[in-house]
Amino acid sequence: MEKKTYEVKSIEEAYELVKEELGLDKDQVNIEVVEKKGLFKTKIVVEVSEKQDPVKIGEEYLKEILKANNIKGIVEKKVRDNLIYYNINAGDDNGYLIGRRSRYLIALQILVSTAIYNATKSMDINVIVDVAEYKQKRIDYLEGLAAQHARRVKETKKPIALSNLNAYERKIVHDKVANLKGVTTHSEGEGKDRHLIIEPTRD
Repeated sequence: MEKKTYEVKSIEEAYELVKEELGLDKDQVNIEVVEKKGLFKTKIVVEVSEKQDPVKIGEEYLKEILKANNIKGIVEKKVRDNLIYYNINAGDDNGYLIGRRSRYLIALQILVSTAIYNATKSMDINVIVDVAEYKQKRIDYLEGLAAQHARRVKETKKPIALSNLNAYERKIVHDKVANLKGVTTHSEGEGKDRHLIIEPTRD
């Protein structure tokens, strides 16, 4: 719907007009005060616009990206509280969408998150974009790798360096190790040379 402007005495009056004229409830619209008139008998000028569905925005955005790249794929979605999870299945093109070191997958998530924020202006919506559940499988692998290396570090008392991980993957390993006793992590290096160290804690 196009934005509508009302001159009302209160925000509640604006909601009543929206309900009466447009058939929309409070949670379906955004109301923004654009002007206040008068000193004693205040009148408020408000703009009313219908709230957009963030889940649908992200889904349509991903479909447009697939179409623009001539990729046939299915976009699945799950919603839990303020988290929106999208999973794309595109057959032989899954690897292309993920990219080397997940660079395209990371870019997809940034683009979709930005599109949803631009439409809703909400900082409370978290977005995850996945391809063929790659991220979940990668998380499981990295957590298993972290636990394996942590055991070896505790046994040998020698640190182990993990390279070729992006910032997102380093955080997964860090979070896993943080829940284990006797070991800790820190990052070293800059840019492409940045890597994670798993080391024994100091007694």
